[in-house]
Amino acid sequence: LELFKQKLSNRNTLGPEIERIAEQIVEECEGLPLWILNVADRLRGVDDINEWRNALTEVTEYRRGNAD
Repeated sequence: LELFKQKLSNRNTLGPEIERIAEQIVEECEGLPLWILNVADRLRGVDDINEWRNALTEVTEYRRGNAD
């Protein structure tokens, strides 16, 4: 999670809902640093909670083999 937050370097803190989603994203990334960095880079500067939810859904589906 610290690596994920570090990549989001433009944020001092995450709101509680985004923090929970970030934790779930990191968990779904199974500790793989490249994957964590890729997703965090994509979400840098994004404040829309729906974008964060979409990213979580995409990571979850990819991990479970349901990616298009």
